[in-house]
Amino acid sequence: MSEKIDKFCADLNQQLSAVDQRLNALKSNVEESRKHTESSIEAQIDKVKADFEARKSEAESTREKMQAYIDEKKSETHLKIQEWKTNRQLDKLERRADKAEEYAANAVLIAMATVDEAEMAILEAVSSRIESDEAQLAPA
Repeated sequence: MSEKIDKFCADLNQQLSAVDQRLNALKSNVEESRKHTESSIEAQIDKVKADFEARKSEAESTREKMQAYIDEKKSETHLKIQEWKTNRQLDKLERRADKAEEYAANAVLIAMATVDEAEMAILEAVSSRIESDEAQLAPA
């Protein structure tokens, strides 16, 4: 493999490990949420929301980049790519590879943002369930 492929795979592996760690933390948080009070869950929600909002514009920008890549990729036919190879249009092939790598890295960033959004939704669901349970237990 070339150095570029090795570096790309190493970077991607590191990002995927971060997503995996985040998912494991989310699983633990879900399990622990049953033991928390409504106020502590609300504090967690506030923190997750703040983190999510801070990264929201980056995630939206990343989604736009991904859509641009998808749109561009639709115009690249198999024959066109074969032509680039045959004519040794290395700059076009290199640019195509760079964009594909960027798309993959962006997909991992979106996965991380989705995990954050899932955590917020889970905490809000737990909080809502606690409120409902407390209302049912309250004297009429």
